[in-house]
Amino acid sequence: MRREGYEFEVGRPEVIYIHEDGIKKEPIEELYISVPQNYQGLITTELAKRNATMTNMQIDGDNVNFEYEILTRNLIGLRSSLLTTTKGNLTLNNYLKGYVEYSHQPDLYRKGVLISCNSGISIGYAMNTVQERGELFIKPAMNVYEGMIVGINKYDEDMIVNVTKGRKQSGVRVKHDEITQTALKAPIQLTIDYAITFLAKDELLEVTPQNLRLRKKILTETERRISDRKARFEKNNN
Repeated sequence: MRREGYEFEVGRPEVIYIHEDGIKKEPIEELYISVPQNYQGLITTELAKRNATMTNMQIDGDNVNFEYEILTRNLIGLRSSLLTTTKGNLTLNNYLKGYVEYSHQPDLYRKGVLISCNSGISIGYAMNTVQERGELFIKPAMNVYEGMIVGINKYDEDMIVNVTKGRKQSGVRVKHDEITQTALKAPIQLTIDYAITFLAKDELLEVTPQNLRLRKKILTETERRISDRKARFEKNNN
């Protein structure tokens, strides 16, 4: 579709639940991982975060073979995360084992995002300040719009930022390196796999022939606040 010039939006993958005898059930999978022994601790730490249960572990030469049971919803994004952590030194396979009764678990932890507060062209001068608050997805001279996600916040909450703000003109002479882009860090490279697993429930991935962009489903800050208040009100009255 991208080759033919189409543009579309996708949301975070959702697990398909079933109901049997009035009981809500969710899929659980068997997970098999083979990894060099020096990454053993990283694997066990990451799987513990996702509430996976280890059923077997064997040492085979320089490798360690793990067997886990893990809920499908906790499996989303695991492959790309482990490939990054182990620098690609990983073999991973998973198979559907069956369905178990649904259990309430907290969502997997993810930091907040940096959201553009207006539309325009990103400017290196503004990005130099914004990057102190987290990591960016964008480069200078890119088109951005209100509600577009331009980076990852270093804190838990979302933050509104302005990456289109230019330096005010004045008669005061400044050093050249204070207004250039030489201090900008390399942005995070967005891929479809990474972006889909990064998304929160209120976010979308825009796929176009030229670009991948992340955005909030509700673009304006005012409308997002109204929506959040309505959601909290409905939750408290149910």
